[in-house]
Amino acid sequence: MKTLGTMVFMIFLALIEAYVLTFFWLWFVVPFGLMKLSVSHAYGLMLIIGIITTKVNMKEETELLEVILSATIKVAFIVIISFPLGYVVNQIMIGN
Repeated sequence: MKTLGTMVFMIFLALIEAYVLTFFWLWFVVPFGLMKLSVSHAYGLMLIIGIITTKVNMKEETELLEVILSATIKVAFIVIISFPLGYVVNQIMIGN
């Protein structure tokens, strides 16, 4: 049950990241003529990038709590720092 709860929580964090990515895409990529990105497409794009860029070190044993804490900190950074900063940069770009 603990593992199921962890998986649900990690999916929830990934969906928050995907939601934020849709705004970044709208602000910084759509002006170049590309289409808007839905949350599901953003999630898929994150999965593709993750597959390409993730390196797994099988020699190190990582505690489950450490993985959860790391993912939570990453999403918190995205929501608290990156998202507002991206909004400010977008406002500067469009002249508001």
